[in-house]
Amino acid sequence: MRQERSTAAEVTCTKDYWSRKGFFAYNVQAICDSNYEFLWMSFRTPGSSCDSSALACSDLGRELKDPASPLIALMVPEGLCITADEAYRGSEVFGVPWPGGGEGRPMKGCL
Repeated sequence: MRQERSTAAEVTCTKDYWSRKGFFAYNVQAICDSNYEFLWMSFRTPGSSCDSSALACSDLGRELKDPASPLIALMVPEGLCITADEAYRGSEVFGVPWPGGGEGRPMKGCL
């Protein structure tokens, strides 16, 4: 999410907010359903953060890493997973494309 340059009084390091897309930003992580309606969103990390790190810094990211999480206990038996891109690691709850994949390639994760 594009933002104006923060001042040194607002953030520790203004350079952290310079994104690889060439502007100051926050890294926004979001999940939507099949109707393109947002179910969850987090924008806690600066624009220079990689996507997997930004997710790991969110409450949801921490919960999805915890094998004892009630959310995982609900998702796995139902066969539910989050479809994501290559920035994330495949798991029981994340379906991501195989590296170097293309059209017709299966997803890895969501066992």
